[in-house]
Amino acid sequence: MARGQLLSLCPGLYSGKAASEEIWQVGQLVDNVTQTYGMTMFAATLNEIHDIEKGKMAPNGLSTTTRSALYGAGRFRCSREVEAQP
Repeated sequence: MARGQLLSLCPGLYSGKAASEEIWQVGQLVDNVTQTYGMTMFAATLNEIHDIEKGKMAPNGLSTTTRSALYGAGRFRCSREVEAQP
């Protein structure tokens, strides 16, 4: 079976572009990149809670924990101390 025939059986595995062409690039980074582990704007928006989701999420989600709230407020040392508590 020719390569083209094989690739046509598996759509999505081949971009159709030459190996020298760019098929992906990193998106814009958030403003405080050193505090957000190098997240892109897209990745950061995945963590936002929208109005339609408010009140419908489990109360123990990462976005509602004390440690993540302290970290988000820039209180890094305090967030580590909270994490170390039993």
